[in-house]
Amino acid sequence: MYGQNNIGSLFAVVAGDYMGEFLLCMERGNDEYVFMSLPDFKILKVPDVEVERGLNSKVIDFIEKIPKKYFKECCEQYKKIQNEKSSTNRFK
Repeated sequence: MYGQNNIGSLFAVVAGDYMGEFLLCMERGNDEYVFMSLPDFKILKVPDVEVERGLNSKVIDFIEKIPKKYFKECCEQYKKIQNEKSSTNRFK
């Protein structure tokens, strides 16, 4: 994504279904990015192609790489969501 180190990068969504939210890059997979939306704490897996398209069309804008102490807090929330999701799926 334009040379930014992806993990910890914060993007503003300026159009579309998530307009008004921020997307924080939490993980980078093979062909996708994993974002946590703020302030709703939704986990979104977005294909590389869609992220690049969103950046090129100005649907999402890079804001900043957030400071480590804040990213650490977000990681704790992300892990909590992942744990809740896995314990919910265990009984399905």
